[in-house]
Amino acid sequence: MSEHVLALEGVSKQFGGLKALSDVSLRIPARSRYGLIGPNGAGKSTLINAITGISPPSSGRVVLDGSEIQGRRAHHIARLGIGRTFQTSAVLAGMTVLENVAVGAFKKLTASDAESVFALPRARRQQRSASEAAEALLDEVGLADLAHRPVEELPYGKLRLVEIARALASDPLLICLDEPAAGLNPSEVEQVGQTLRGLEKRGVALLLVEHNMKLVFSVVDELTVLHHGSVIAQGDPATVREHPEVLEAYLGSRRGE
Repeated sequence: MSEHVLALEGVSKQFGGLKALSDVSLRIPARSRYGLIGPNGAGKSTLINAITGISPPSSGRVVLDGSEIQGRRAHHIARLGIGRTFQTSAVLAGMTVLENVAVGAFKKLTASDAESVFALPRARRQQRSASEAAEALLDEVGLADLAHRPVEELPYGKLRLVEIARALASDPLLICLDEPAAGLNPSEVEQVGQTLRGLEKRGVALLLVEHNMKLVFSVVDELTVLHHGSVIAQGDPATVREHPEVLEAYLGSRRGE
């Protein structure tokens, strides 16, 4: 594995006449926990979409474990080793909690395999393995007792934990979480924090987008701050927390929390 699991070099994104990202560069070391913060509209979700192939960058390089991936389709990038969650809940209705998480383990199946997968002996073994991995992940995020509940019965906060477990089930090199603490109560936020702090043991790097600064500063080793699509600060949490431009643009009165 490369020293940096992900490297962005001069990534920009243009939507018509609007430049949503401007020359963004950062490096995420393998097994590290990296934060991406900034005000609403700063370009954080746009950057994750550029990394994961949902909306490819207009220019610049996205390098995953030494290989360029910009311009590749989202499903291909997922199979190469990037898992993610979205700002809004995106669970699979009509399935149990366990089944939702187990789906993440099938990232390497092609679309043509999907309809016949459970008829294949090899796929049956994969299904058993995926279910076992899903059970372990649900226990890790505190949802083991809800494994066989229909996902529609869960409150919003629990759904966020299901999504994190599903992203981890794909055994990624890097997991990108877009506001995972949104809608969670304090105990659920703490459970998320414990899960994220344990990612290093799994060999998984983290890119965390989050407005809950208490969670961010308790989890990440390094972070980048975006404002109007441009990088205004990078470094360890203590340094970034005291950066004048960050205080003015985003943290403001939160200084000293």
